[in-house]
Amino acid sequence: MTGSVAYGFTGEPGKIWAVDEYVGNKGQKAPKAPTVIKYDPSNRTKFQWGYELDRTVADKIVGVKLLLDPDQPKVSHINGLELRRP
Repeated sequence: MTGSVAYGFTGEPGKIWAVDEYVGNKGQKAPKAPTVIKYDPSNRTKFQWGYELDRTVADKIVGVKLLLDPDQPKVSHINGLELRRP
């Protein structure tokens, strides 16, 4: 299974669980979720991501995983959102 997300525990080295069910994917299994997120403008602690989000909406953030890569150019804002890297 390539390109999927999986996890395990050190106390159970022979068991690996693959993540293939995501909120908003209507019961369908998928190896990945779309890398897209949108924050609620009235409450920045609320958001929709992946399959929850209609990807045709405006003001969404795409390519979130690139922000995790320290070798990528630093970003200070996206669509008016302030971002800070440690």
